[in-house]
Amino acid sequence: MRRKIFIIIISVATVLKLNAQDIDIADQQINFKTNKFYSLYMFAQGLVGSPAASPTIKMAFDQSEYAKNKDLIRAIKTIKNINTFYSYTFKGYPEYRNYNVQLWQLLKVAAANSADINEFKLGIAGMLPVNDINSIAESLINLQDLHEELLWKPNEEALETYIEELTREASKGDFNKVFEKAINFYGTNWNNNFPMIVYVLPLPEVEKNIIEIASPDGNVLTYSVHIREGRDIAEDLGVVFHELDHILYKNQPVDLQNKLEKYSLNHQSPYKVIGYRVLDESLATALGQGFYYQYITGKADEGNWYDVPQVNKVAKSIFPLVAEYLHKDRTIDSLFIDRYLEVYEEDFPEDLTDIQSNISNVNILMSEAYSDRNKVFAPFFSHFAMRSINDEKGVNHDNISKWKSSLGTKVAILQKDGDEYARLKAKLDWLPDIDSSKEQIITMLHKGVHYYILIISDYDSINDGLQIIHDKEKIKIELEVSELSH
Repeated sequence: MRRKIFIIIISVATVLKLNAQDIDIADQQINFKTNKFYSLYMFAQGLVGSPAASPTIKMAFDQSEYAKNKDLIRAIKTIKNINTFYSYTFKGYPEYRNYNVQLWQLLKVAAANSADINEFKLGIAGMLPVNDINSIAESLINLQDLHEELLWKPNEEALETYIEELTREASKGDFNKVFEKAINFYGTNWNNNFPMIVYVLPLPEVEKNIIEIASPDGNVLTYSVHIREGRDIAEDLGVVFHELDHILYKNQPVDLQNKLEKYSLNHQSPYKVIGYRVLDESLATALGQGFYYQYITGKADEGNWYDVPQVNKVAKSIFPLVAEYLHKDRTIDSLFIDRYLEVYEEDFPEDLTDIQSNISNVNILMSEAYSDRNKVFAPFFSHFAMRSINDEKGVNHDNISKWKSSLGTKVAILQKDGDEYARLKAKLDWLPDIDSSKEQIITMLHKGVHYYILIISDYDSINDGLQIIHDKEKIKIELEVSELSH
C-alpha cells in the first residue's frame, strides 16, 4: 500500500506542476510574530498542566531549582483552581461539526492580542468573575521572573532569528498566495481585512520529551516550538499551513457545513461515519504536509505526514484528489465526498473493524465518581494513537442522550455494584442482562457503524479493560461480553 501511494503522489506531481505563475490571487495576510506577554500566559498554562500548552514547560519547571519555591507553587495552584472549561455552542450549525468554543480558548486569544497584564484584564472583562481575573493577573505577575529566567531570556535572540527565517521562507514559498487556494477550496469567506496571526512561542530546553504544540483559535495560531539550529523550515511551514486549514474548515459558511454533513452521513457508503470523523484532519494533512510541502520543496514528503496512522494513510490516499481540486480552483462539494469515500473504501477496507482506526476519536460517558479526568484519559493515550477525547460526566438522561448521538466511538466507564448500567440499559435496548457486581467489558458494532465499549470496573482497572480492547486488534460486529481478569 505504501508503494501504491508513493507512485500516485509522484504521478500527480508530474501532471499538475503547480507553480507561482499558476497563482494570480491577491495576498492573504498571514503574519509570523511573537508576544512576550502571550508567552508568559502560555508558560503559566503549561505550569498548571493545561491541555492548551506543551507539557514540556512543566517538565522543565519540575527539573529546575525553582520547583520548591512556595510562592511560585502558590501562584501556579491559584491559576489551576480557576475553572475555565465553560463551553459556548453556536446554534444552527451541523450537529457533528461540534461548532463550539470554550472559555480557555477565548482567554488564549485575548492573551495573544494583549501587550501586558493590564490590557489582558480589560480584554477578558466579563468572561470571568472579577475576583478570578484579579487572581490570574496577580499570579502572572508572580510568575514573570520565572518566565524570564527559565524561558524567555535563553530563547529571545534565537526566536527573533527563527521568526525572520519563517517569514522569509514563507514569502519565497508564496505562502499567502497558496493559502488563497486553500481558502477557495474550503469555500470559507475569509478576507484580507481579518488577518491570521501565527504567534511563535519558545519552549524550554529539556533532555527529552520536547512536545511541540500548534493550536488554532479564532484567527490566532499558537505555535510553541523548540528553538534550535537545523530546523526544517519547509516542514514547519507545512505544519502552520495544516493548522490554518483547520480554521478554514471550522469557519466554512453554515449552509455549506450543513450540506456537506448531511450528504456525508446520508451516504450509501458503509465508510461514511469513519470517513467523516477524519475528514477535517485528513484534508488539513493533505494540504499542509502534502500539497504545500511539495509546492515549496518540489518533491513529496516520503515520511509520515501525521502521527496517527489512520490520518496519515487517508491523507496520502486523498492527496491526488485534493491537489486536483486546488489546481482547478474548485470548492469541496458532494462530488468530492463521493470520491473521498470511494478512495477510503478501496484503499482501506479493513478500517471498519480495525481497533486503532476506531479508537482515535472517542466520546466517553463516565461515572460521576471518577473525579480525575486525566486518570481516565491517560490509558487511552497509552494504548491508542488518539486524536480527540470528549467526555460527559455523570450517567444521567441528558448525558446519555448526548453520548449516544455522538459520532465517535462511544465508551462508557461505569462503576460496578451501582445502578449506572441499569440507567444505560434503559436507553440501549440491545444491552444484555448482566451481573454488574463483576468487572467486565461489553462491546458492540451497532448497525455496522457505531462502535460501543462499556467498561464496568473499579477506578484503577480502566487500563486493564483498554488493554483487552487493544489486544483484540479487530472489532467483533456482534455483541460480546467478557470479564476483566487481573
